Amino acid sequence: MELNEFSNSIQLNLTSSNIVSKLKEYHHAIEQLKYKEQLVDEKVHLLEEQLIKIKADERAQRLKCTFLTKQVKKFNTKTK
Repeated sequence: MELNEFSNSIQLNLTSSNIVSKLKEYHHAIEQLKYKEQLVDEKVHLLEEQLIKIKADERAQRLKCTFLTKQVKKFNTKTK
């Protein structure tokens, strides 16, 4: 349940006898959302690191391909 929905349900059912328990529930919901946000942030960070590595690998492969292409051209001109 999203925090807004949770807030609305608390407001509708709020009485003086249950306010403390509702606030505890609300606090717990907020803590869960913070934890989920932290997990998402960590996942994003890992994905960003993977992307950087992939880009570096891709660049290295391009350079290798360029080098090999030049070597093949040299070899072909020598064999003619």
